[in-house]
Amino acid sequence: MRKQKDDALEELAGLIASADLEAQPETNGRKIVVRTFSDRDINFAKLFAQKLTRAGTPAIALVASTVDAIGLVFAQSAGGSADMGALLKQVLSSVGGRAAVPAISLKAEFQRAHLSTSSSFCATAAVTIGA
Repeated sequence: MRKQKDDALEELAGLIASADLEAQPETNGRKIVVRTFSDRDINFAKLFAQKLTRAGTPAIALVASTVDAIGLVFAQSAGGSADMGALLKQVLSSVGGRAAVPAISLKAEFQRAHLSTSSSFCATAAVTIGA
């Protein structure tokens, strides 16, 4: 049963990522997708970012989840030139947050007090990288 649920969530993330990529115009040779999930946790946000950045189209994913611990995932397709770590740190420093930097994507969890601003963090990041 768990495997079926995981497979369904993976398929859902892929479908949403494909639709978002299709709807997004290209900017400077890449597509920048800003998305906030109010009904999905940070693990789904990471899966969405992974599907989006591995879809074969140069892309940047700036994704927030507002379920449980609020989180951000900033990721880009292989070969991308944006410094995602610096971008995340810049966004987080404005609220006193902290960042963990795994190899593929960057995740930041902050306090519940920043719930209403998680979308604006992604929008600010998009402006910073030229969306």
